[in-house]
Amino acid sequence: MAGGIRAQVNREYFAMVAEALGAERCIRIDRLLMEETGDGPFKVWREVKTDSGAPTLDTLRQTIARLRWLESLDVHGAAFFAGVPAAKLARFADEARGLNTQDMWKLRDAKRATLVAAFVKRRIALILDDLGILVVRRIRRMHALARERLREHLWERQVETDRLVETLRQALEIWSATPSEHRLEKLEPVLGTDLERNLDACREHEAHARRNHFPFLWKYHRPQRNLIFEALSAIRLISTITDDPFPRLLEFVQTHRRTKRSDVPPVDPAGNPLPLDWMSERWRKFVVVDSDVVDRRAFELVFLTHLSNGLQNGDFVIVGSDEFSDYRDQLVPIEMVEELAPAYCRQVGLPRSGEQFTADLRQRLAETAETVDLGFPENTEVKLENGLPVLKREGRRQLPADFKRIERRLREIIPRRGILDMVSDVGRWTEFLNGFGLPTGTRASLDDPLRRALFSVFAYGCNLGPSQAAGSLPETSRRDLAYFNQRHVTEQRLDEANRRIIDVYAKLPIHGLWGSGRSASADGTKRELYDNNLLSEYHLRYGGTGAIAYWHVSDTYIAIFSHFIPCSVREAVFILDGLIRNESEIQPDTLHSDTHGQTAAVFAIAHLLGIRLMPRIKNWKDLDFCRPEAAAWYNHIDSLFCEPASRQ
Repeated sequence: MAGGIRAQVNREYFAMVAEALGAERCIRIDRLLMEETGDGPFKVWREVKTDSGAPTLDTLRQTIARLRWLESLDVHGAAFFAGVPAAKLARFADEARGLNTQDMWKLRDAKRATLVAAFVKRRIALILDDLGILVVRRIRRMHALARERLREHLWERQVETDRLVETLRQALEIWSATPSEHRLEKLEPVLGTDLERNLDACREHEAHARRNHFPFLWKYHRPQRNLIFEALSAIRLISTITDDPFPRLLEFVQTHRRTKRSDVPPVDPAGNPLPLDWMSERWRKFVVVDSDVVDRRAFELVFLTHLSNGLQNGDFVIVGSDEFSDYRDQLVPIEMVEELAPAYCRQVGLPRSGEQFTADLRQRLAETAETVDLGFPENTEVKLENGLPVLKREGRRQLPADFKRIERRLREIIPRRGILDMVSDVGRWTEFLNGFGLPTGTRASLDDPLRRALFSVFAYGCNLGPSQAAGSLPETSRRDLAYFNQRHVTEQRLDEANRRIIDVYAKLPIHGLWGSGRSASADGTKRELYDNNLLSEYHLRYGGTGAIAYWHVSDTYIAIFSHFIPCSVREAVFILDGLIRNESEIQPDTLHSDTHGQTAAVFAIAHLLGIRLMPRIKNWKDLDFCRPEAAAWYNHIDSLFCEPASRQ
């Protein structure tokens, strides 16, 4: 019954989209499936499904050319899919990804047109995502390299800096020990020698004072300018901020892209002055030469930095992109917020009004502070030295006396299993292999589909790939593995398979022996990736190029969420995703992490979501607690508190 209803609903969507596309666009789609490329007897449809290559200038131009060509098909407009849910649209695109031209021609006309149009829309969005990520990554890497060069520069100049400090010390000693009428005479031998050299050294040091890496940015930006401007030329950017001068700033930067002069007036092509108040004071000192002239290169650097930050925080939007789409389209209407807010506040235990919210936080702080103060004399783990808290180092835990004997006995009675046998057993217990059907939701029309799913999970899950795995698996081939993976495996189905495994694990008796399931820990592991990859970055701490596999692991010892993130991004940006997107039966409400898993904003959001964030905080002794009230005072821990908390 469900399958029949799903088929009927899909047919209605296919007919609706095909009618919106019109006969001319449907004919254009059919021609797309019939035409061949100039490189041989390959259909253009295969070219449409090809992923972008490494982010080099030549590959980028090819990608932009493909983007222009896909946009010229004019089948990706949002109006064509009006009324189709986003989940359905993603399902249609996934189904089209696994179909070749022969499969496409077996479909009804309306379905074929809808699947192709949905896939073209998805492909355009992915290309725009790649272009936006390229701009952000390149600018972020430029700043990282400039900061590293600054550290090297300061080290190289350390001898000169020491000499200047020594000169200053001699001058101060003479000044303090010499009567005023003889000071200039005594200072002349110290300050008069190498005067120009000392002034130049002071100016050089001042240019990089307060760890200012801006002067080094252009060196690392110049080799990638063409790449960034080519990417910007292919995307359409809009600002989410009212009266933002961004379009005029972008036009100014593009106009002076090939200007040879270093100093230019900050005016748009119409002669109107450009605002400069969007820059920080530190940037303004670096950019502004005088009242009516700016440094062209410095202006370009601050603009691109502003653009990169805006793409990441939602101030700028790439039209047609998924990763950089307009967040306002995802916001719940204010009418729905007013309707659902009371029930949500009751569910997470939050007051409804702003005044009650701040009063509740202040009350919690006061109660916690009083409890800690009363119990502090009996606290054997923390002590105060000179007003600062000091944690006692935890002693090494001793293994139980029978630990080694039990370990040996377990190794004797538990048989050794191969990975393929374990995946097969888990597939039989959890039935997660049954979920790898067709994207349409229909049953796979393959011989022994569970066996094919098992081999595909083994080949790709162990990172062997189809060619290497086929040599170790009986009665299978590289083509069979690749075919199944392309047509039957999607991110959504992998997430669903993980959820099934977690839910069955949660029912096992051993689950309760490890923990309660109410808490989880988040941490990352660096994975090596090739350099020419939009996600790949150099990791300063661990060295090498790669990305971070970020895991959320329940206290019952099972991973409930995983995600790949860049090396240079603070983990706090992604830490809440693991709980928000977790749909398994294990639902933690307490989250532990290292110091990279916390910021003030993430603490606030976690509180609003009813999540207890419990990170390790680096240099926590340097932090102060706000007093609940100005008159609050504590017998034992008063030195930990500073000014009263704001009432806003």
